[in-house]
Amino acid sequence: MTPTIRDGWFIVVEPGHAVVPGEFVLVITKDGRSMVKELLFERADAVSLASINEAHPRLTLQRDEIRIMHYVGFIVPPSKHRM
Repeated sequence: MTPTIRDGWFIVVEPGHAVVPGEFVLVITKDGRSMVKELLFERADAVSLASINEAHPRLTLQRDEIRIMHYVGFIVPPSKHRM
């Protein structure tokens, strides 16, 4: 997820918040993959995502592949929290 999200940074999700195209979402797939991606758009049957890391291509997941998709409300650097 670098360069946007680095080791030691926290991601704060808001499960009750609607996901918004153009903003970050946490996606956990039914096969156990976890990722933070930019939501490009949603269709009835699929979700299109862009990677934060340019080394990874755009991804389209079928809705039945997704276990959880939550809106990312904040990305918190280490200077803003205590471990």
